[in-house]
Parts: sequence; C-alpha cells; structure tokens
Amino acid sequence: MEGAAARSWRDIANILMSPSDKGLALSWDPSASVSDEPLSYQIPKTIDTNLKRQLSGATRDAAAEKKRRIDKAYRERCKVDEKYVNQMVRSIKGAAFEAVKKEEKLNSKIKLDALTKENDRLRVENDCLRDEQFHLRQTLQHQKDEMKKLGKEFGLLKGQLRSQTTVVKVLSKRLAGSNDKELLLENAQLRHQINALAQRINNPENFEVFQLQAKIALLENEKHSLQVIVDALCEKINNDNDQVGLLELA
Repeated sequence: MEGAAARSWRDIANILMSPSDKGLALSWDPSASVSDEPLSYQIPKTIDTNLKRQLSGATRDAAAEKKRRIDKAYRERCKVDEKYVNQMVRSIKGAAFEAVKKEEKLNSKIKLDALTKENDRLRVENDCLRDEQFHLRQTLQHQKDEMKKLGKEFGLLKGQLRSQTTVVKVLSKRLAGSNDKELLLENAQLRHQINALAQRINNPENFEVFQLQAKIALLENEKHSLQVIVDALCEKINNDNDQVGLLELA
C-alpha cells in the first residue's frame, strides 16, 4: 500500500515538474522516502518545493516570453521606423535631386539665353566688321588705282616739265642773245629816226613837223610796250627756272 502511494506521488510530481526540474534527476525512492516520520508530512513538502520551482520557472519563462515579444515588437517598430525613415530619406533625396535638377536646368537655360544673345551680338558685329572690311578693301583698291593713275600723271607731268625746262632754257638763251641784238638794233633805228625827226623839227619850213612828232610819240609808246613785254618774259623765265629747281629737289 505504501509502495503504490509512493508511485502515485512520484507520477504527480513528474507531471507537475518542468523539464528543467526533471534535469535535477529527482527520483522517488520508496526506501529513501520512507522514514520514521509520517508519510503525510514528507510528501507535501516535496510538492511545495516543486510548485515553487514550477512557478519560478513559469515566471521566468513568462518574463522571457514577454521580453521576447517586447524585443520583437521593438524590432518591428524599428523596421517600420527604419523603412519610413528610408522612404522619407529617399523622398527628401528625390525632392532635393529634382530641385537641384530644376535649378540646374533653369541656370542652363539662363546661360543658354545669355550665350544666344551674345552669339547674336557677335554675329551682328562680325557682319558689320565684314562689311567694313569689304568697304575698306574697296577703298584701298580705289586708292591703289588712284595712286597708279597719279603716278602715271606724275610721270607724264615730269616728262613734260623736263621738256618745258629744256625748251625754256633754249628759248632763254635765244631770247637773251636775240633780244639784246634786236633791242640794240631797234634802239639804234629809233635814235636815227629821232635824230632825223629832230632835224626836221628844227627846220621851220618843214610842214611835216606835227606828223613827225606824232610818229615819235607812237614809237615811244611801242618801245615802252616792247620793254614791258621783254620784262614780263624775263620774269616768267626766272619763275619757271625757280619752279623747275624746286621740283628737281623734291
């Protein structure tokens, strides 16, 4: 009877024991359990110890399970928060990238407009410079043609001047030689005529006195006119010689 009771209490204890309690290799030995004390006193003490152990293990398991649930929930929240943060970061990065891209596009458009205006201005300036260059080339060609023409005219004038200088020198020599002789001859003739007229004037009977006086006055006028012409020719020859000398020096 006592052995059956011991087995029953052992089965109950095994049922109530946790796996960790089983690791303690607790066994019910009827010979060891049976002592001089009453059996009713020994069995409740063992059950109370097992219950305490079971309650302590259950509390620890519950605390560990609660901690696992809390940790899992925290990890889930962290994952959700991290996912949200990543989404926000991606959204912010995308918005910043779009803003930067938009700003770069706007700056590129502004720079392109400025470059287009500058290019148009340079194109207009280039066209003006080309037109100016074309007109300058035409003007330069015209000046070259004019210089050639003036060079030819200068050559002709220089040749004509040399010819005229030669003619003037020849004429001057002839004039210097011939005019003196002609003037001397003319003066001699005039003196002879004057003497003849004077003789006629001194003769009161000569009725041609008034006519002779008139002829003398006419001859004097002609002589004065010839002298004026001779002086003008000499001055002209001197002036021409001076101009020829200046041209030769130039």
